Amino acid sequence: MKITALVGFLMLFAVGTGFAQSGRGDNPSSVDPGGNQDEYRIFRGGDAKAKKNKRSKNRLTFTEQKIQEYEDRQEANAKRAQEQAKAMEKPRYADPTYFGHKSKPKKRAPGKKKFCKQCGISH
Repeated sequence: MKITALVGFLMLFAVGTGFAQSGRGDNPSSVDPGGNQDEYRIFRGGDAKAKKNKRSKNRLTFTEQKIQEYEDRQEANAKRAQEQAKAMEKPRYADPTYFGHKSKPKKRAPGKKKFCKQCGISH
């Protein structure tokens, strides 16, 4: 029983070492001195070139991105300030008779004037 187990182990060991020494075929050997580079290129889909840098040229670094966001915010704030300044030139804001109302208050007779809750004036 021990002898058959020993023989079986030696056979498995011999077969295993034969598989361990065989590679992908990239390395030259006495049978194929050039290696299997052509088959390997076909398998890979072309020549094995060095990979390009993953970061593209138009991508910004973290600090450049933050600077760009800051400049965008400043432009948006300047635009908003210009719009507000233009809105303040409208009669609602420029004409003192509006008293902060959306529309001009009605002119009533002195006995019929009402107290305004918005501006605190009777008109």
